[in-house]
Amino acid sequence: MRGNSRGAYDNWVPTTNIVEAVLGRKHLKWDASWRLFAWLLDPKEGHGLGEKVLESFCLYTFGQAFPLCPIKLEYQLSPVKDGKGKWADHALAVPSFDAPTHIAIMDDIDRNTPGSRRKLDNLAAYRSLAGERFPGAIIRLVVLTNASEGNSIPTIYGDAALGPEAEEFWTTDGWKLLPFGTVGTWVAEAMSPGSSAASNKMNLFLSDFVEWSHSLDHPKTN
Repeated sequence: MRGNSRGAYDNWVPTTNIVEAVLGRKHLKWDASWRLFAWLLDPKEGHGLGEKVLESFCLYTFGQAFPLCPIKLEYQLSPVKDGKGKWADHALAVPSFDAPTHIAIMDDIDRNTPGSRRKLDNLAAYRSLAGERFPGAIIRLVVLTNASEGNSIPTIYGDAALGPEAEEFWTTDGWKLLPFGTVGTWVAEAMSPGSSAASNKMNLFLSDFVEWSHSLDHPKTN
C-alpha cells in the first residue's frame, strides 16, 4: 500500500512497463532476469523471434552463428564439497554439453556492486574451471550487466582479475561483457518489419523489454 507514507516511497516513480515492474530497474531481480534471457535465446519458445536473438548472441560471443545450442540455467562447474560448489548462472554449448566445440559460461556483474572481490574471483574461477573441463573447446565467459554501454562499463573492470576483454574470436579462451542494452537491441532488430513475432500481445511485452533494457543505468525522470 502506497498511501502517504514516506521513506521507501520518497523517490517512487510509477511505471507502465511490465518488465520493469517484474524485474526492477535500480535493483534487479537477477534470477528472473536470467530466466527471461534464456527464454529469449531459445528459438522454440513463444516469443516469435525464432533464432534471431540466438544468432546475435553467438555472433557477439563467438564470431559466428550456430544452428544447435543447448542452454542450461544454473550450470554446475565443480563438485559440491562441504555444501559448496561453483555454479554459473547460465551456459550455452555448441553442439552439446557432452563434447562442445564452443561453450559460453555466463554470470553477471551488477552496476551497484561492480568491484565485488567475491564476484570477480568467482568469474575468474568459472573461466578456469570451464577450461579444465573442456580443454579443446573455444570458451567464452560472458558477463551480463545492467550498466549501460559506454557509461558505467569502463569502470566495472578496473580490476585486472580477468585480463583484457576478448576481441579476437579465434582465441580459445576469453571473456566478453554483455550489457542488457545490447540484448535489447537484438530483440528490437528481431522485431523489425517482416519478423514473425507471435502476436500483438507478445510485441507489447517485447517492446517493454527493449525500452527497459535501454533505460538501465540512466536516471529516470518524472
